[in-house]
Amino acid sequence: MKKVLLALGLLVTFVITGCAQNSDEADTTDDQATTSSETESAEKSADDTANVKKALLDTQMNLVHELTTYQPAINDYTAAAADEAAKEEDVKAAKEAAKTAASEVSSQLEGYEIQTELPEAEKEQYAAAIATLQTYYQQVATALEANVGEVDLSEADATWEDFQGQINEIYEAADLIAPDMKDALS
Repeated sequence: MKKVLLALGLLVTFVITGCAQNSDEADTTDDQATTSSETESAEKSADDTANVKKALLDTQMNLVHELTTYQPAINDYTAAAADEAAKEEDVKAAKEAAKTAASEVSSQLEGYEIQTELPEAEKEQYAAAIATLQTYYQQVATALEANVGEVDLSEADATWEDFQGQINEIYEAADLIAPDMKDALS
């Protein structure tokens, strides 16, 4: 009977040891699968982040390309109006050019569509920033048209600051340096 109990005890010990080893192997396999899954997930996340950054930069480049011919006319007017040595006819000519540019770019922005493949949240933020930019150009055109004497662009300047703030928020959320859009468009 002692031999049977001894044999049974040894058998139980071997079974328990064997099961423990299989459990360790299963845990190792599970750990490897988890690590592999986490690595793939991190790589996908890094790729997604890189794609968002690229799309934001492409969107900025497209917007700048579309608008770069208009903003200099507005900048030229504000410089001429601030220059006390500027001739009155030069200021008037600059004002007319700025008014035309502001009206044209406002109309162009009305139907502006973002051509890059941004995630929906970033696309909506960028569309809202472009709507603010359109409002800026409308305010510039209205101020230039309404005033015969000195033009007050303070409301438009405040709207521009709102637009720049929206752009800053989008780019900073993507860990990019936010562009100075006034410089980019000039």
